[in-house]
Amino acid sequence: MRCSDMIVLSNVVAELVILTALTAAVPLVVSCDACLLQDGVGECSLTEVSQELLLALSMLGWLVALSRDPEGCGFPVLVAGFLACMLIRELDFVFDVISHGAWVWAALAVVVATLGYAWHFRSTIVPGIVAYVGNRSCTYLWIGLLFTLLFSRLYGSGALLWTRIMGPGYNTVVKASIQEGLELYGYSFIACASCLLFRNPAFRIRAVLLSARRPGGACHDEQGLSTKDRKNARCFLERPTIL
Repeated sequence: MRCSDMIVLSNVVAELVILTALTAAVPLVVSCDACLLQDGVGECSLTEVSQELLLALSMLGWLVALSRDPEGCGFPVLVAGFLACMLIRELDFVFDVISHGAWVWAALAVVVATLGYAWHFRSTIVPGIVAYVGNRSCTYLWIGLLFTLLFSRLYGSGALLWTRIMGPGYNTVVKASIQEGLELYGYSFIACASCLLFRNPAFRIRAVLLSARRPGGACHDEQGLSTKDRKNARCFLERPTIL
């Protein structure tokens, strides 16, 4: 068996173990709120705090990726800004201390700053996206966003499902626990996506090569890159795709 095959298999096993642990952790966290802490899933519950920590970790991962490649930061800064807005929305009760709905103004400030920064490096946005869709991290990010922003909302909808299923015995705590648990599961995938960025250092290299594309269609032959960076670029372009 080739060394590259062993690396692929070990990565798959490691990811499976991590995903299994995260999948098992979500109902345990919600159960702690319901049974041990007897706090439901309120704003200061273990479920909500876990969501905020995962979002902060995810945002930090993209900010680190941005700092490692300041000249190709157009796409990472957009993702980091989007995650920052999601975190501000989760912390709306903190901003409500200042004024009800104050989180909207904080989110708008982040949006303006993010778009302004990304505009300065706009030539790197499309190459960064093209590079990222070939990265394994991208699959986790899409799954996490779909779970958090779409599936949790639909499956946790009282009007759509739970009032019809539970009838007169409809309980908002049950509905909220399911919805928040699904959101936590989605945030787990988003955090995994950020962590996977650092397992593929060639992600940055491909963005550099794509942004250096000449008008004639040929790329620069990895000019200005170190020996290690050239090796990472070749590994990225030649590696087998798992998903």
